[in-house]
Amino acid sequence: MKAETNNPHLAVIIREEREKRNLTQEHLAELSELSCRTIQRLESVGTHSQETLMAVAEAFGLDCKDLLRLAEDEARKSSAALKEAFAFVAMVRKQTGKAILDLLTGCHVIQPDYAENLSNNQNLCITATLALIHDISEILHEVSPSDYLALAGELKEKLTELKRLRVAIFAGSYIGRIGLHQGKELKLRVAVFLLTSITDPRIRRSGIGEESINGIIPKDDLSPRKSFWE
Repeated sequence: MKAETNNPHLAVIIREEREKRNLTQEHLAELSELSCRTIQRLESVGTHSQETLMAVAEAFGLDCKDLLRLAEDEARKSSAALKEAFAFVAMVRKQTGKAILDLLTGCHVIQPDYAENLSNNQNLCITATLALIHDISEILHEVSPSDYLALAGELKEKLTELKRLRVAIFAGSYIGRIGLHQGKELKLRVAVFLLTSITDPRIRRSGIGEESINGIIPKDDLSPRKSFWE
């Protein structure tokens, strides 16, 4: 069996090169002596073997290296556009109430999210925890040191309950934007919370035992449930 790889950026280039030459997928398949299904897979997700790429490149009158170089250029453009439109947030697991309070300090907006396919008990605890975090954020700027410690204790109790239910809470922050009139925008620091199972495969563990999940969040939409997790 021929080794195949996927390259979505190559898929874009193949489609563009075909359309530049006013070729249909069927015509390209004929010129490259490949099946129509192979061309469709190549243009959808970039699935290809070395032999497939060579055949298509020859049909275009190009070298394989030309197509791969164009795919690399497309990847760089896509990466730049992604960085412009999205904020990349390292979501670190929070295991103390103080850690959550420290994050909330200085933040203006809370953006909660949670994993799907959790049990009813897990969802109930998550809902109660997020409600507590929201309520605390509303009063945090005016609490006394003793109240601060009391709030940290309340959060710790929720964290203990979450842990018993095998749920972890990850959090981070970023600078978000809200569009205003006349092209102006308001920048706010957003605290992002993700609650998910401790067995979530997206969790990354460092050599020093720190757990994290990477978040990709639209910079210009601060509404809840608008985040995507890697």
